[in-house]
Amino acid sequence: MCKHLLHNLSGVADECSPTSSTIGDLAASWWYDFDMGTTHVLRVGDRGRVVLPVELREELGLQQGDYITVTVVDGKLTAQSPSEALGRVRRALRGTGVVEELLADRRREAALP
Repeated sequence: MCKHLLHNLSGVADECSPTSSTIGDLAASWWYDFDMGTTHVLRVGDRGRVVLPVELREELGLQQGDYITVTVVDGKLTAQSPSEALGRVRRALRGTGVVEELLADRRREAALP
């Protein structure tokens, strides 16, 4: 665990010594699993490319050639599948009457001479 964490943070694999308890304490702390359990440190490569780890692709069901939607909000990058993005919009609009209002507007526009 410690070797993996140091490799991700510094880009250089380094063995943990018994005296380097800071990383061990970090990994053992309750918030680490909560906040960092699904966090992946990725490197931006040639021409801005980012490679998603296989574990992440499998968890999200992503295959080669699939698209993801990337959004920046408050300096945070969020990536999701287009179907998940559409689902979030649908859930946010559910019960608001927006769709019915839009359809009524379109019907009124179609009825104009």
